[in-house]
Amino acid sequence: AGTKLAGEELYELYRAYWGSDSYADDMVVAALDGTGIYAGADDVVREEIASKTAAYSVTWMYVIHEMEDAINDCNEGDITSNDDAVHAWDEAWVFYSGTLEGSSEEGNRDGVLAYRLAEKRCANFGTCNGDDDGDATTGKSLVNDQLLSLYKQGMHALEDGKCNSAEVILRAIVKQMTVPLIQGTLRYAYKADPNGGADTPASKQQAEGWAFTSAVLPQIDACDADVASMIRANMEFSVSNASPVADGYAAVYAEMQKVYSCLGITCADVGGYVASVTDGTITYVSGAEPCEEDDATVEEFVSTSPLRVITIQDECDDEEDGDEEDGDALDAGATAGIAIVALFVGLVIGCLVGRFTAGKKKDVGYGAVDDKIDNL
Repeated sequence: AGTKLAGEELYELYRAYWGSDSYADDMVVAALDGTGIYAGADDVVREEIASKTAAYSVTWMYVIHEMEDAINDCNEGDITSNDDAVHAWDEAWVFYSGTLEGSSEEGNRDGVLAYRLAEKRCANFGTCNGDDDGDATTGKSLVNDQLLSLYKQGMHALEDGKCNSAEVILRAIVKQMTVPLIQGTLRYAYKADPNGGADTPASKQQAEGWAFTSAVLPQIDACDADVASMIRANMEFSVSNASPVADGYAAVYAEMQKVYSCLGITCADVGGYVASVTDGTITYVSGAEPCEEDDATVEEFVSTSPLRVITIQDECDDEEDGDEEDGDALDAGATAGIAIVALFVGLVIGCLVGRFTAGKKKDVGYGAVDDKIDNL
């Protein structure tokens, strides 16, 4: 990773935070081998860390890499012949969705990558499109709705040689891909809190919470190191941790909400942790309700953050204005050749879990974008 992804902004941010070129692989291997902080951890902890880190840290970052690669191809190639760039952009969608989702608009519950995570978390946080009944815990994930639109816009931009536009779209995609990671962190802050959900086994809740937290911590740290430190102190897995989420899930929620604007997302993107739904009306867990938007912070993101928003005008002064048609929808599998790539990802994750569970019986279970994007 240190060679292949070197120089890519988000990867460099993560590498610097964790202090390792192979930070995500390090976590997976430690969990599989039962070493480091996982020495003495029970089987369920090691399985959760290995499988979720492989999906939401390793593969998640590789999705970003494929789009970075596509933009590099666009910048270095003949703008009248961008087949290589478009191909890499297609591969990004495949690594995001995986072949198990199939080609239907609804996807498939057997999916194990980031696409399926967004579908699961929208039901937990009231961020689904509600289909036709208005119930925000049902229907398709708004994250996936927006991402599919953004991926198609990026594909058209690359086809037209609009490399800078594709870069802006990539940044919008990263924002939306981050939302389910935050939702996962918040969900398990509640479930692992002895005074919250107190779900059992407790070690499993802590492990899942840490897998999601570690996948987003570097971005939080880039926005506010104090917030990242507090969240890490509450969510980091430890075999001997008798007091997980020591400050309480509500405090973790409140801290996380401080960095939404810096991350380029909104309260509506993340939603709140759903307790129940009656006739389409959501009741949220106390202390885990959606935050309220501050119009000033929604419009003016932290300009000093490495994650600051780059507006369309900043990047695209030299590119033509005008709306893009959505064009043909990307299938989850894209093309037969690209499907092989996604199959490879599935096999890698399967082999990681298989390596850990060999000889054991187990049950196998995996917001708002700037309006200006729409005018590219």
